[in-house]
Amino acid sequence: PNSGAVEDWGGDGCPDVSESEFAEETERKAWRLNIKVEEGDLFILNTRAWYHRTELESSVDISASVARDFYLPAKQIYAHKDIERGDVVLDEEELPFDIPRSDSPNCALAEVFNDTSYDIDGNDHAEDIEKDECSIVLISLRNLKKGEALTIASEENDGDSHLADDRCNAPDAVDPRAICRQSAKKGDILLRNEEIPEELFCSPSDPSCEVVEVGDDVVLRTLRDISEGEVMSVAPTEGVEYEEIEVDVETGELIT
Repeated sequence: PNSGAVEDWGGDGCPDVSESEFAEETERKAWRLNIKVEEGDLFILNTRAWYHRTELESSVDISASVARDFYLPAKQIYAHKDIERGDVVLDEEELPFDIPRSDSPNCALAEVFNDTSYDIDGNDHAEDIEKDECSIVLISLRNLKKGEALTIASEENDGDSHLADDRCNAPDAVDPRAICRQSAKKGDILLRNEEIPEELFCSPSDPSCEVVEVGDDVVLRTLRDISEGEVMSVAPTEGVEYEEIEVDVETGELIT
């Protein structure tokens, strides 16, 4: 399960799957569910809440798995007061995961920069370092009346959907856990146990990391200096076939 999908799990948080009858422990000492479906079964999965993959058993007959995305209607949200065009309607911490969409939207998602003071000594009130902090907010595209339903552009009309890109486990992008969150030196440990994605990208010529055991843990350790935002990779296992793909290391998107 994706422990970062807080809104999808609700008040009880990410479940402990280790007690499930479908649970199995991986070589990296993490727990996952292994669900077997039969011909004609319909398996519905929230891909924001679960990291997932599909495997087909070997067979002399043709076997296929068909996947299709669908979206449940987003819960309607309303303006809590009269709002003028260009004003911030909801701050980042107030944004719901899903916002209703419309071909005639009255709001849009936007990035704003706030002057934020940071204290190198750990005091909240001090102003030792001045830094711009970016956040995503909902802004009004026109004057709104209190109680008016809020919507953003339909996806086909929205070429820059920050919320969808940043918070979804999109199938056409790299697993976000495989992207380095901060710069690291050679020999640093980046991830441990269940934090490590099941399928890391392979690089025959320049792997950036290796999966090794350190004490009781399985860790992902750097083989060289690695930069923030770089897609982490390991050397391919000898004798194991792997699919060759291209990845934009800056955006994490797969190049087709």
